[in-house]
Amino acid sequence: MRVLLFGNRTECVVSAPDGFTAADDSHGVQAGFSDTSEPIRIRFGNGKIHLGDLHLDSPVTICPRQPYVFFIDGQGYRGNLLITAAEDPNAFSAINLVPLESYLLGVVGAEMVSYWEPQALQVQAIAARTYALYTKSRFGRNRSWDVTTTQANQVYRGLAAETATVRQAVEATRNQVLTCSNADGQEAIFPTYYSSTCGGHTEDSRNVFGEQFAPLCGVACPYCEPIARDRFWNWGPVSFSLPEIQQKLFSRYPTMAEKLDEITSVEVVRTGQIGRVVGVSVFGKNGKKDFLRGEDFRLALDSTGMKLKSAVFTMTRQGIVYTFSEGRGFGHGVGLCQTGAENMARQGKTVKDILNWYYPGAQITTLPDMQ
Repeated sequence: MRVLLFGNRTECVVSAPDGFTAADDSHGVQAGFSDTSEPIRIRFGNGKIHLGDLHLDSPVTICPRQPYVFFIDGQGYRGNLLITAAEDPNAFSAINLVPLESYLLGVVGAEMVSYWEPQALQVQAIAARTYALYTKSRFGRNRSWDVTTTQANQVYRGLAAETATVRQAVEATRNQVLTCSNADGQEAIFPTYYSSTCGGHTEDSRNVFGEQFAPLCGVACPYCEPIARDRFWNWGPVSFSLPEIQQKLFSRYPTMAEKLDEITSVEVVRTGQIGRVVGVSVFGKNGKKDFLRGEDFRLALDSTGMKLKSAVFTMTRQGIVYTFSEGRGFGHGVGLCQTGAENMARQGKTVKDILNWYYPGAQITTLPDMQ
């Protein structure tokens, strides 16, 4: 896996417990750093990558010696580190080159509570592995990295997320992924979406992301409510003024600003399961209107997802203020409900039971070892 740790930076510091080698991939120049008790400063300038006093052409691969871990700005990761020129001519990007199973060690504990039931953690490992491979296959070939470290893909924290329970879950499910029949009738991996707390019913992926996959059809979930945290099960009210909404929407969607000129109102026009908002119309002063999927609207107003915790809400207007209340759940609500999976595990359900519930019709497939 190629994990984008950051892009467009001008400097960072790197260290490794027993040193590392740095190789100029363009010309085969290689240098060793044995004493890394003090981090090595990396800078980019004049078309060169500067490692301390060493000047190399981009890209540069840093390979730590045993135990094959490195630290960048104090954060530890397994695998190698690729330093390469970024879009900004005066900056660089850092990409973690890491085996898939090692990558998952830094994902499962970041995406799910590491002391949860073993079955839930194993379900998370299979979902995260499948999602990573799907994203790599679909998007990675057109860029220099496969996934980011954030919720835009999956949260990845490297060594900081590893625990004994996480390692056991990843190893117990080694190389296992979920597949379903594609349009050609062939078994293939699919984007195994998951979110924290669905609120009582997961949603069809077509309504949230605009793409349809048979196992992402939306299912009833009586499991998350009994153990969900109160602030995730019920939330609100949250308010935004119309000028705030316009600024946020126009910033995220510049073509909307060109089309509408000025926003006069927004209305919920489509809802899915349990009242989840899946369609919003945005009206302009010039008489034109635009359409957004509910999840896109939510994240445009709150990119953190910590105020508008889901698209299950009631939206009302008073003057120029829009209030979002009666909120329920946390996340986009497609695929696996992580809280529901934990409750199913507590009730003695197996890994297969949980996966069959949230991804109906999907098959567990073991891939050849990719390490």
